[in-house]
Amino acid sequence: MLSEEVEDEILALESIYDSLFSRTDGNHIRAVISPAEEDHSTEHDSASVLYLEATLPPDYPEQCTPNFSLDNLNNSHWSADLKQQILSSLQEQATEQLGTCCLYTVIEWAREQLPGWLERLASSTKQHDTTRKEHVPVQAEEDDAAEESQTKFMSKAQKRRHYDRFGATNEKPRGHDWIDIVAHLARR
Repeated sequence: MLSEEVEDEILALESIYDSLFSRTDGNHIRAVISPAEEDHSTEHDSASVLYLEATLPPDYPEQCTPNFSLDNLNNSHWSADLKQQILSSLQEQATEQLGTCCLYTVIEWAREQLPGWLERLASSTKQHDTTRKEHVPVQAEEDDAAEESQTKFMSKAQKRRHYDRFGATNEKPRGHDWIDIVAHLARR
């Protein structure tokens, strides 16, 4: 059972962050960390938010800090190294606040740090993509070029089979070839 002070903190956080903060079960909470400059009520791109989960031990806040976790499925695009760095930073912030209810302070601190973390995520993703491109076999590139040249010189029957296979003969949706009348008249 959580203390009245902790219950009040959770209630306050639910009212401050509205849909971005929720109590999932008894002593488990979830906060959606979005960049600090954004409004709480707006929808966020899933790549620009961090889903922070915390378990509040029975002796929180007097003797211990919350146990933070980033194992939410929505955080799968974050690298494991970066998640570990974020968790250690969050734990440091909570340890500095030992003896007081620290969830609001930690969440706000994380919101301020999120742009830097997103930059590190983007740079690590770019590095990963460039190393992946370097390891593409030369044979695959040659196969792509050969396939592209074959597509240019298909007979009518081959083209018909190709288009039939990929659904080009399916019924088109109503209005697929309509023109924008305003744009059309504006050109005249």
